[in-house]
Amino acid sequence: AAIPAVTAALAPLLWSGSNKTAMLVPASVIATTLLPIAYLIFILLINSKKTLGDSILTGGRKIMVNVLLMIGLGLATFASFWALSGKKQSVFGTALEAGQLGMICLGILAIVGVVGFVKNNRASN
Repeated sequence: AAIPAVTAALAPLLWSGSNKTAMLVPASVIATTLLPIAYLIFILLINSKKTLGDSILTGGRKIMVNVLLMIGLGLATFASFWALSGKKQSVFGTALEAGQLGMICLGILAIVGVVGFVKNNRASN
């Protein structure tokens, strides 16, 4: 986890001139792609009795926080798909484009996360 942070901290020394500008595009695509995953994790954690114990939100506050996080998740997912849909480079010499592969991987990660959350919460009840 520290490698990206160290690299980012040293970016002014590692890259110069037009290289700095060239790094903006992949960095923004990666960040935009990973944002829905972060929102999904927040939603799962906020609703996890196992994680929060007695501090878990209840009632209207829980509903409000979940609605706001779901709106954020929806907007972040839309932005992620928008960013990935513009990536037209062929992957592994197939008809599959890089953006399509990213969308598929994002969907798989979401399914794995939700299934794991449900499985762990059933086991703890």
